[in-house]
Amino acid sequence: MLVGRGVLTGVRGRGYCDDTVALHGAVRSIEVRPDEAIGLAVTVTRGRFVRRRSVLRGRAFQLACDPMVPVSDGVEFPRSMRGWTWYRHTSDLRLVR
Repeated sequence: MLVGRGVLTGVRGRGYCDDTVALHGAVRSIEVRPDEAIGLAVTVTRGRFVRRRSVLRGRAFQLACDPMVPVSDGVEFPRSMRGWTWYRHTSDLRLVR
């Protein structure tokens, strides 16, 4: 589950934000944040010297890639993964005090 921010760095692979191709090849980083309007805001940063950013919005982000370690809300996943998915659940999170 993603509450604040998900980060992937040094990624090489193919990723989709809903039906839109977010990346195909190598990118510097991918940042995923919750977006109130539609679900997720995905920022893809390309380029080694000149950084180019593109922002996509959708309900889900899916990635198939070379092994990498995803970071969700500042916590690294304990092992490297070859794919990862973040999605907005169909109902809002309800916190109880």
